[in-house]
Amino acid sequence: MINNKEVEKIIKERIEMHPDDPRIIEKWNELARIFVQDEEDTIAYLNDCNRENINWISEIFEDISEQLQSDRFIEYINQLSIKFPELDLEQDILYAKEVMEYSNCVR
Repeated sequence: MINNKEVEKIIKERIEMHPDDPRIIEKWNELARIFVQDEEDTIAYLNDCNRENINWISEIFEDISEQLQSDRFIEYINQLSIKFPELDLEQDILYAKEVMEYSNCVR
């Protein structure tokens, strides 16, 4: 089960950072480590997530996808783009698909 308070804390820290802050990657890595542990928990968490948090988590869809290597995850984030059309998640989803396809070609 994903610790909601931990995710909220990391997202809050990320929000407070300047867009050029090099520590952003640390926050991305912290979140990615949480979301790649269990696909079921990740999808359940995202399903209950609010729009703002989805927006911040979408920054790491590519990282999650690379680790999970899951068509189901890709299908789910596609559904999120329909649920939240105002977030313009298409680019993040495209990168998530591409990294998975690339990883499959390399293997």
